Amino acid sequence: MGYKFGEGANPFALVGRCIKLKNVTPIQYVSAREALVTWHHRGEQGTVFVEDKSDAGLSINNAKVLVGKSIGTYEYTTVLGSKAIIPHLVIE
Repeated sequence: MGYKFGEGANPFALVGRCIKLKNVTPIQYVSAREALVTWHHRGEQGTVFVEDKSDAGLSINNAKVLVGKSIGTYEYTTVLGSKAIIPHLVIE
């Protein structure tokens, strides 16, 4: 990812750090400016909940590189019914 915190499929452990996600693809839209996205970079991959607070509001759709701030975690239920906790990323 360029920046890696912790270990595992979603290697984040710190809150409030700037991170970069390359090759981002929305996999599920929560609202017009919120989506679950997948990323992969140098063999690492994972899922992140993205909240777009940019002026244009186009970062989720158009950006191949997202730069934002990890502000915590997001809990959701997968399509298979299991609980998942992933990083919450804000794009400004």
